[in-house]
Amino acid sequence: MPWYIIKTNYRKTLLAHEFFQLNSLKCYIPTKRVKLENGRSKINLLLKGFVFLYFKDGINYNLINQNPYTGDVIRYNSKPIEIPELQMETMINHVESVYGDKHFSNFKKGDYIIVNHGFLQGVKGKIIEICKNKIYLNINSLSATMEINYSR
Repeated sequence: MPWYIIKTNYRKTLLAHEFFQLNSLKCYIPTKRVKLENGRSKINLLLKGFVFLYFKDGINYNLINQNPYTGDVIRYNSKPIEIPELQMETMINHVESVYGDKHFSNFKKGDYIIVNHGFLQGVKGKIIEICKNKIYLNINSLSATMEINYSR
């Protein structure tokens, strides 16, 4: 079953998300919790103005239109863009993975590490670059390079 991307009104993403949740719909907005200097934290939206929405039995335009905080469904060639469930699950798992300095403080370029959070948990990779708050891994079993963001 596919997911759909719904455009929200200006600065109404969280309210649109809350409306869909109150109507028992499976929805998702990519966020990141950021610590402020005063010790508090806030939520940053990673894709401002969009809500990802899942419909089991096809898209329900009436429900989308009932939400006072949404615009329209994102389309390509006049058709709503459908995101396959596996791709959406991969994105959610990646966004929800949280790494901090303590995870990588003892590692350097050339070291091998095992991913212990998210969709690729258990996969072994070689560190090919450490740059600011990102680590790039070469994963031979996938013939791919992966980027890991971590907070400082």
